[in-house]
Amino acid sequence: MAVEETEFTQVFRGYDKDEVDRSINQLRREIISANNASSDAQKENKRLLARIEELTAELEEVGSPTFSGLGTKLENTLRVAEEQSTRLIAQADIDAEKLRRAAEDESHLMRSDAHELAERTLSEARAQANRLLENARAEADDMVARAHESSEQVRDDANRDAASIRGTASTEAAEVRATAKREA
Repeated sequence: MAVEETEFTQVFRGYDKDEVDRSINQLRREIISANNASSDAQKENKRLLARIEELTAELEEVGSPTFSGLGTKLENTLRVAEEQSTRLIAQADIDAEKLRRAAEDESHLMRSDAHELAERTLSEARAQANRLLENARAEADDMVARAHESSEQVRDDANRDAASIRGTASTEAAEVRATAKREA
């Protein structure tokens, strides 16, 4: 379950939201899948532990009978059978312990892998979110700077127009006064 480095299409105001959402949803599905696998391994481990307990209880119920009152041949046959059953039980105990340890080890490994995957996925998602946030902030700062420059330009243009209008008005007023003086 390797997490791929996902590249998103850049659009006018950052990254394509649908692509980011799909990527995050895929990562969530992978985390859920890893958690389910870990849960299944834990259930199998519990089942095996219960089976070990059942076999141990059966062993305790059987006990260890003695055969001293039987004939020599039957006693020897039964002794050999008892020794073999004791060896088989001991081997079954050893095998069950090995199986339990292997199941526990696998369960721990799967849990550890799932945890690492979740941490890595979360870390990558946070990094992507931080990158998106930084890009959005940079774009907003750029837009604010452009708006500020544009407002300065409009103000300068308005001041020039006002100065031109004042000059024209002043000239026209002077002409009207001159005309009024001549007529007077």
